[in-house]
Amino acid sequence: MTDTKRPESKERLIEGLNEDLANEWAAVISYLLRAQTVRGPHRPVLSGFFDGEVGDELGHARFLARKIDALGGHPTHEPAAIAVGGGPKAMLEAALSEERATVARYEIRIAQARDAGESALALELETLLTDEAGHVDELAAILDGWEA
Repeated sequence: MTDTKRPESKERLIEGLNEDLANEWAAVISYLLRAQTVRGPHRPVLSGFFDGEVGDELGHARFLARKIDALGGHPTHEPAAIAVGGGPKAMLEAALSEERATVARYEIRIAQARDAGESALALELETLLTDEAGHVDELAAILDGWEA
């Protein structure tokens, strides 16, 4: 029986998963900071919303770190660049942009997982993709009709 897993595909997958992990760490920090620093009349709702996202993103980071380790890689502890500050609308727009980028990365990662012969991982990544797409939908709905 031949091994369908290609080492170079696996290495690219690990690198990509570490990119995803760095972005999940950044999301945890960004949402946490946004929850604490949002101002204005929407603060009570937005603070709770941002705070609620922290747990989801932390769960994604845990999953990715575990998978990177299982594949023989070393999970990164460094977050990607973090965008904080601005008013409530700017915070929401930044979060929406970040979530859209995450969806795009996970689409690539699913293909890489399949290419590396990691079909089960690809299915698990589809679950993360679904979570992130839900975040995009929620953020877009919050911003819909938001006044300047």
